[in-house]
Amino acid sequence: MVKDDEVRVSILCITYNHENYIRETIEGFLMQKTSFRFEVLIHEDASTDNTAKIIREYEKKYPYIFRVIYESENQYDKGIEYCHDLLAPMARGKYIALCEGDDAWIDDKKLQMQVDYMEAHPECSMSAHKAYLQYPADWKGKRDSRAMGYSKEGVVKFNDLFNSWNIATSSFVFRKDLYMLMPEFFRKAPTGDEPLKFYMAGQGNIFYFDRVMSVYNKMSPGSWSLNFENEDYEKQKEYCTGYISFFEQLNKYFENKYADLFAWCIKERIRRLLLYILIIYNNREKAIEKLNDLKNACDLKWKIYIENKKSIFDVLDTDILNRVLKENVHDKEVFVYGAGTLAERNIVQIKKCGYRISNIIISDNQAYKEELCQCKVIYFSDFLKQNKKNYIIIVAVGNEFAHEIINCLKDSGITEYLWLYRNICEVD
Repeated sequence: MVKDDEVRVSILCITYNHENYIRETIEGFLMQKTSFRFEVLIHEDASTDNTAKIIREYEKKYPYIFRVIYESENQYDKGIEYCHDLLAPMARGKYIALCEGDDAWIDDKKLQMQVDYMEAHPECSMSAHKAYLQYPADWKGKRDSRAMGYSKEGVVKFNDLFNSWNIATSSFVFRKDLYMLMPEFFRKAPTGDEPLKFYMAGQGNIFYFDRVMSVYNKMSPGSWSLNFENEDYEKQKEYCTGYISFFEQLNKYFENKYADLFAWCIKERIRRLLLYILIIYNNREKAIEKLNDLKNACDLKWKIYIENKKSIFDVLDTDILNRVLKENVHDKEVFVYGAGTLAERNIVQIKKCGYRISNIIISDNQAYKEELCQCKVIYFSDFLKQNKKNYIIIVAVGNEFAHEIINCLKDSGITEYLWLYRNICEVD
């Protein structure tokens, strides 16, 4: 890193209890080969592990790079916007780069590539890139070959910004001057990454590099992804209704220019909550109760939309599910594709209807589990080797991967499959 010119990029890093990750995160900053100077601004939120100790090591060694806010009391529930309110006002760079303390940069050309492009294209308000998705070791996980990102390099179309397989926050580089002018409703949304993308896209355009340059550690201890998965229904509902409000405000901000997109975005948030209800509650009556509760928290337009969704929980009724299975399964050997929470729900329901499941199928690039619900797990390639004749595959994954898996089945000549939760997993 060049030391004798003005700071061009300010790297903002928020961290809490990341002792198993923060060293790799910081080394990812220090490995950057740039023709300009950068700085690292860290908010250490009173970690109870050795995170602060590790950061102090680097701060002492590289005092001209690091500036750190060490909290004596955790600020998480106090409504403080760590990046915008605390770190960004300290930033001396023209550009801001983000990387949380449990993620990491793995390409030493990352910053140089992004800044070079943005310097040459003043109309570009933000740049981003592809990232590996990685799970903790106790998930028996590995870097996922289905890296996070868009399908091709270039300027991202506005309507593609709300993509279910999205760009990681650790890939963001954007202009500080625009960021400091971001209206409050963007900053008060339930999460920070998607609102930031929409705001920056409204200020210019977003360029995407089809190159893996960071790692997104999903489900790491204390991470948003894990905390969100563990939230109860009330928190999930608060998240959903918060995003309904955000997208309605966003529609007004863009003067109805993207009304159809934002309506779809709201439906997608509702879909996610309905899927959560499906997984958590094991009977139709309880699920309908929660659906009605969500409906009552919305305005008239979305009350009507949610009311029309009641029938999607019919599959929770054993008699109805048994009828569906009887029509499709007959005497076929049953396999379930998927090994997540949704698959467990499928398996329990299918067994309750009296059907035996031969094996659980997972994609070849997924973390391996030997058994799920007392059923042996096999890779899809191993299933294909079995040369089965009279069988049906129950697709038991969410919308993110269902179409990919179904296309894979079709490409393999498999026509006997059933997606039980299609009416819940898809946005109409």
